[in-house]
Amino acid sequence: MSLPPEVNPASKPHPDHVRSARDAFWQNVVIEMLTSLTAQSYARATAGPDAPPPEGLFTLITHSSQKIPVAGIAPLLACSISDQRSLSAEVQCSVFRVYTPAGEVVTLPVSEIASVHAISREAQERLQKARAGMLPGPEGDDDEPFGFAAFTSLARSSRDEEERA
Repeated sequence: MSLPPEVNPASKPHPDHVRSARDAFWQNVVIEMLTSLTAQSYARATAGPDAPPPEGLFTLITHSSQKIPVAGIAPLLACSISDQRSLSAEVQCSVFRVYTPAGEVVTLPVSEIASVHAISREAQERLQKARAGMLPGPEGDDDEPFGFAAFTSLARSSRDEEERA
């Protein structure tokens, strides 16, 4: 008696094949996201000073946990070359040049990108206002750094114990 193909363990794809397919899928997702971001950046650059600000703040996170903030981005090979069309189609938009807000230029392949972090314009504005002290913080917030009250409380209790001894 044989099992149906969907139940037969021998019919399951090899884990290496599944991993390769998932890696290829992720890289295609990243390529689509980054080329879309490239098009938006180009549209803003050609629209002049009245262009709307970018939709969000993007950061690329590599497999080595390096965080690369994105101020601008462009693929190194964005289109196929006619004499080498098959090879060119396989590698187009697989390497990007990333311009950071600090003026650095980072060139990296999509295979190195572990995740893409984005924050909306509204969340970015709220963060900037909170940093500037324009939004109310938690009760008792006297513009002290996070955790400072706990630190000073610990220091005071240690000092009080020494004075009692």
